[in-house]
Amino acid sequence: MNEKIHILQFVPDLGKSNGIPHVLMQYFNHMHKKVIFDFVYFNESNNSYKSQIEQLGGRVFKLPSPIYPIKFIKQWRKFCKNNYGQFDILENNLPFLGVYFRGVKDILGVKKIISHSHVTRFGDNRISNLRNRTFFLMTGKPVGDVIFSCSKDAGLKIFGEKCFLRKWHIINNAFETSSFNFDLNKRNKIRESFGWKGKKVIGNVGRLVPPKNQFLILETFSKLKIDNAILVFIGEGPLRESLENKAQKLGIIQKVFFLGNRNNVNELLQGFDVFFFPSIFEGLGVSLIEAEIERVPVIISNTIPKESIISTKYISEDLTASPLRWALQLKRALNMRRETDCIDKKREGKFDINTESIKLINTYIKILRSK
Repeated sequence: MNEKIHILQFVPDLGKSNGIPHVLMQYFNHMHKKVIFDFVYFNESNNSYKSQIEQLGGRVFKLPSPIYPIKFIKQWRKFCKNNYGQFDILENNLPFLGVYFRGVKDILGVKKIISHSHVTRFGDNRISNLRNRTFFLMTGKPVGDVIFSCSKDAGLKIFGEKCFLRKWHIINNAFETSSFNFDLNKRNKIRESFGWKGKKVIGNVGRLVPPKNQFLILETFSKLKIDNAILVFIGEGPLRESLENKAQKLGIIQKVFFLGNRNNVNELLQGFDVFFFPSIFEGLGVSLIEAEIERVPVIISNTIPKESIISTKYISEDLTASPLRWALQLKRALNMRRETDCIDKKREGKFDINTESIKLINTYIKILRSK
């Protein structure tokens, strides 16, 4: 197979702070000489991958939101007619919307359909989870020819028994792991530049959204009662103002810092003493793995997929535990020391984009060659 493989990625948006496009772009950056990703999306983002996609040879197409099915279906059919035969594979990254892609082989000319699960729930909150799950079940749980998932849980909790009725591949959320190795000199430099010298720095990286459970982080921190401790959030999202107000009410606002989206997360992690990650649910938890590779002790909820735990320097607590209980565990984590030999190298290797991108290219080739 000498020609490039063309894959149409169906995603909600192209935002750099959102997990799905971020994971896909990690792979596209390393595969564009052999695999081209084109993207269909329906939500706009201020800071998007559009220009980067086009620089790599991909294209972007915006359609109406599937929330408005009549408009979406009309424009989707028009898109299929205008782009017939241009794509080898359709990869649907929102599995609950699979019903829209029945018959896509005939109207778009793709050879295979992949359903890719990046999470363990159908929505960010109870209402959207129930709505999307119900829609998926009522439409017959259509999943196409092949299933991808970022972890075992992300496959089983979304597709259930269909994981065993289709070809199923775990596609690791890979990245440049070499960029996240611990360096004492870099740690000292970043701590000095941010005024963290002499501080106990507790950090969290992720979008400021309900599943990340950042209100619990604030409540836990308020119970910690360590004078030189500070709390750092890296990321943006709709909850920022509410979180700032919560910190104000708890009387800890002077010790809480919201740094927004950053391009140097690998450097900032060097300065952390503990990485606090009590997510309500995760498909995998890439930011957790990044922190572990930098040898930061981590405290996590018991909902985190096992594939994400690659370090011996971790504490897991029940999601329903009280903030006071979490604070006690946080104290334990702050007493842990960074150690170079605390990482399972075999597990770490599964997240190296340089090797995982080659595996994914071969997976796409096998899918196209299969009957």
